[in-house]
Amino acid sequence: MLSEGGIVLDKVKIAVIDNGVVEKVLRQPLEYRVYIDDTNCCVIDNEHMDLLGFIHGTICAMIIENNFSECMLSSVKILNDDGIGKVDKLKIALDWCYQNNIFLVNLSLGVTHFQDRTSIRDVINHYANRGMVIVAASANDGYKTYPASFSNVIGIAAGDVFKIDINLQKHIGVDFIVPSDHEIVLRGNPFKVGNSNSYAAPYVTAMIGKYFEKKSYSNVYTIRRELSSKEDFVYYPDWIEIAWVSKRCEQSREEYYFEEVSGELEGCLSVIDTIIVNNKEEFKKYCKLDKHMVYLGQEPIEYRTLDRYFWCRKQRVKQIVGSRKREAEIGIPVIICKFSENQDSIYWLSELRKYFAKDGYNMFTVSSKVESVLYDLEFLPEELCNKSNREDVYNFLYWQTYYCQSDALLMGIDDKKEYDINVLEKAVDMIIVVKTVAGMVKIDIYCDGNMEVRETINCLESRSIHLLYQKVLKLFMEVTDEQ
Repeated sequence: MLSEGGIVLDKVKIAVIDNGVVEKVLRQPLEYRVYIDDTNCCVIDNEHMDLLGFIHGTICAMIIENNFSECMLSSVKILNDDGIGKVDKLKIALDWCYQNNIFLVNLSLGVTHFQDRTSIRDVINHYANRGMVIVAASANDGYKTYPASFSNVIGIAAGDVFKIDINLQKHIGVDFIVPSDHEIVLRGNPFKVGNSNSYAAPYVTAMIGKYFEKKSYSNVYTIRRELSSKEDFVYYPDWIEIAWVSKRCEQSREEYYFEEVSGELEGCLSVIDTIIVNNKEEFKKYCKLDKHMVYLGQEPIEYRTLDRYFWCRKQRVKQIVGSRKREAEIGIPVIICKFSENQDSIYWLSELRKYFAKDGYNMFTVSSKVESVLYDLEFLPEELCNKSNREDVYNFLYWQTYYCQSDALLMGIDDKKEYDINVLEKAVDMIIVVKTVAGMVKIDIYCDGNMEVRETINCLESRSIHLLYQKVLKLFMEVTDEQ
């Protein structure tokens, strides 16, 4: 018996968001059976379903029921009979679950296209930060999948035994490897489902349902630790929906990927999910306020929490060091941007990535500034850019760009600091040098050691960067054609 917001629940409610469920094969009737129509309205699903077509959602529901019979299942249909649907229906489905007090959701679906990532992340964070636990299957092709890869989601892949693969956890956010060869009964005959990530996820959903039955509702972070208390999971701070950011943090003219609340922290605690600071004193002052924490400072701190997220640069170092050895050289174009100290490198990188994305290019965009994590860029700690860590860095970048299906690697570094990028030199196709000279912004572009473009602009603005981007794109396409 659980209590949620003053409402007594006799059974744990679970939603299967999929392509519908054939109710007659279940032991218990569905609590709700709805679908999201073409106008994005949630309506009662009275459509007849049989067992002759693609019964993906039905199998997921049966696996949950077989492993946790004391649950109350609902079907929310967002995919058609062939298992295809639109990304924007996910928000409508999760909102319906939230409005109907369903806080455990099975998503044996996802996308791998980079342009869907941010919209799905924002939707997931909104509901996860309100107590919803979402279990999602990673793609069977092995690429990074959304939403399974997000910190606020329990990401699942299929395997022979229940375990954690630290490399998959580091690179594609898969938290658990789980058996998927379940046996169900269809039309009176036993049927063994195939090895598929889709059918591994509902088994974990059932496990979490049992946890809900024994204890009160909890957040994703606590659930993950409950399923494997021996492991320290590696996170990237992608869970933030609304945050308070210390004024001591270095600012960029680029917008944060999340909503920022300004003012005194004490007046913001009721609306924020995360506190972001950059020095040890602030961290000690605020770390007990029952909020997720992001610490951007250089000073090392020892901090361990059991019920919320905490990220610092040490987490990123842990994610990079010891990466699995690459299987080949980086086979995509590599662009290095060297910025003078007074340049807003985060804005430059964000704008270049945005223009590349508009033209359909998926750029894995890296910055040496720790604040870059607040702008949805990939952070590469300066302390790893040395001879002793060069292989770790290269291995990490190889696997990240592989799993993300990146079209190119765009890396921003400080031109005044010593970096050992020799491990990348044989792969570098373009170097862009951006610096301030006599109050003007001077840009030099080199390909294969030869200067191809020299530009000077009066001020840093989006239009100026776009004009430069067009020249970069022309050179980039020439490099791509050569490869």
